[in-house]
Amino acid sequence: MGQLASTDNELGFHEFVKKLALDKKLKQLLVEGHILKVRVERKSKSWHIFLKCKDIIPYAGLRDLSKEVIDKIPSLQHVFLVPCFTPGQLTLLDFCNEYVDLLKLYIVHFLPSAKGWLNQIKWEVEHRTIFLFLPNQVLVGFLEQKKYPQFVEMLLLESLGNEYRVCLTSVVEENTVTDLFEEIEQAYIAKLPESDEKKTDYVKNKVWLGQTIPEEFVSIEKIVEEERSVIIRGEVFNLDVKELRSGRTLVTFDITDYTNSITVKYFEHEKGEKISDKIKNHQYLHVRGSVQQDRFSQELTVMASDITLAEKETRQDKCEKKRVELHLHTKMSSLDGLTNIDSAIKRAAFWGHQAIAITDHGVVQAFPEAYEQGKKNKIKIIYGVEGYLFDLKDNSQEKEKTYHIIILVKNQQGMENLYRLISLSHLDYFYRKPRIPRQELLKYKEGLMLGSACEAGELIQAI
Repeated sequence: MGQLASTDNELGFHEFVKKLALDKKLKQLLVEGHILKVRVERKSKSWHIFLKCKDIIPYAGLRDLSKEVIDKIPSLQHVFLVPCFTPGQLTLLDFCNEYVDLLKLYIVHFLPSAKGWLNQIKWEVEHRTIFLFLPNQVLVGFLEQKKYPQFVEMLLLESLGNEYRVCLTSVVEENTVTDLFEEIEQAYIAKLPESDEKKTDYVKNKVWLGQTIPEEFVSIEKIVEEERSVIIRGEVFNLDVKELRSGRTLVTFDITDYTNSITVKYFEHEKGEKISDKIKNHQYLHVRGSVQQDRFSQELTVMASDITLAEKETRQDKCEKKRVELHLHTKMSSLDGLTNIDSAIKRAAFWGHQAIAITDHGVVQAFPEAYEQGKKNKIKIIYGVEGYLFDLKDNSQEKEKTYHIIILVKNQQGMENLYRLISLSHLDYFYRKPRIPRQELLKYKEGLMLGSACEAGELIQAI
């Protein structure tokens, strides 16, 4: 990303604004501001214009101005207008109330395939952190891999003049329990063999379209521009078959290798065997074709010439000395877990692990099912919780900072003490979260092992 200092004087920008077909009040707000700088992304043909604002400019107005700039400069594909304010002029909550759609727009800039999910994204501001609740963990993983949170944190620093934190998390609504990505995970786990470490990672089964495909695959995340030919492999979802007016059949599906996803299209021949009857969601395919910019979705799409059915790669734990997972969230962790209890335990047993811990956020509802699955899969269950630790001081307990802490059970006394702590956290010390006072933890620590948890733990926070 290149950066250009603004060399035009304010008069030039003001004259440009006055000539545009914009609302009179919006024009006045824009004229009162000036361009601080422009960052240019040549590869994506994008401009990021940082606009110094005297007052809040409605985001709808900034969006209209972006469209006007693109109309005047046809070579541009994207224009992002970032409002900048004097430090302290706006709070993080004020900014998000007006400009959260800008942050969502940047999600599409980082991951174009997320466009269809924007309306499902929720947000919340707590202290100096904005939480973005995304519809699935796959989207969270992609954006974190592309360092979207760090990008937005820098954006907020330039816009508001203060440092803020951006946290991505996934949330599953009650009516989306059978979410697509959960179905993919379940289908994968169900097909895991009981034990066969000598099995090859994948084998070709049948050529459905075109010719045999050589094993020269490229990660989908590396596909960033049009190419004459690529070979990819992955799992099918969002399969769609449409009969066109011309009588031809258009087959469209998305495919993911869990580094990214991309849409695949091909036109089925009117005569001959119908391949569309064979392709199903959750199947694992090898695909070869050209990468083109789809003129309808404006996203990169693979136009398939060859499609081969294959068996999905089975991930193995090849370490001689097996690890034990001591920090695991299941669906019982509100807003923080999508993993099915049986899936996690079955996977650990398949990998040859001797034990696995269950540490949901502040709750122990997973214990009964974990017990049953441990017996079924012949693996030891370590019962625990990731609690919220705080120091109880006088009557100001609601304002005290909380830290994450891992609590694991060593014996029956430890199990009883853990239940006491969980009950106290929900009945006597609940404030937004079920919190455990340090004094109570010290009182009932017998039979328990304590861990530092994650970056939100007391140890990491003190570093």
